[in-house]
Amino acid sequence: MNEVQDLIDDYECIYHGYYLGDDEEIDAVVATCVDRLEEARGTHGTGSADAAFPALALVLMYGHVMHHSAPEVADRAAAALRAVAADGDRAPCDHPGHPSDEGLDIGQLEGFPTALELIGDPAAEDVSWDELAERSGRADSGGLSPAEVESRWRCPRALAGFASAAAEAIRPAA
Repeated sequence: MNEVQDLIDDYECIYHGYYLGDDEEIDAVVATCVDRLEEARGTHGTGSADAAFPALALVLMYGHVMHHSAPEVADRAAAALRAVAADGDRAPCDHPGHPSDEGLDIGQLEGFPTALELIGDPAAEDVSWDELAERSGRADSGGLSPAEVESRWRCPRALAGFASAAAEAIRPAA
C-alpha cells in the first residue's frame, strides 16, 4: 500500500466511525489534513489536486469533526473549508451541474474514497471516474463520459460546494 492509500483508509475509517484511535488521535489526523490543505492552497492554489485531496478528505470527515473534535480543531477545519469555498466560488466554470449540487448526503459521501483515490493517486487502476459516478449516486451522471465526470468532480466550484456545506455543518455561520 502507498501513502495516499493509507491516508484514504484513515479518512474513510474516521468517516465510518471505526478508526482505531481515540478522539485525540483522530483530531491529530484532522489537524494534519488541515495543515496539508493550507500548505497546498498556499503553494498550488485551491484548484490543484494537491489542495483538492485534503479538502475532500476534510469534507469526508466533517461528521466526526462536527460532533467529536476539540473546538480548536473544528474551528480550524471549518475555517480551512470556508477558504476553499471562497476560492472556488470565484473560479470560472461552464458546467451545467456539479456533484456538490446534491449536498452532503450519504450517497455522495460514499463516493468520496473513490474520488480521493482518483485525485490523489491518478495512476490507480482499480477505480475509474465511471465507478465514482455510480458509487456517489449521481442521478445526472448517466450518459456522461469519464472525462466529463472527472471534469465536474475536479471543478473548483464543486469543491467549493462541498467545502461550504461541510464548513456550515461544522460551524454554522453567525
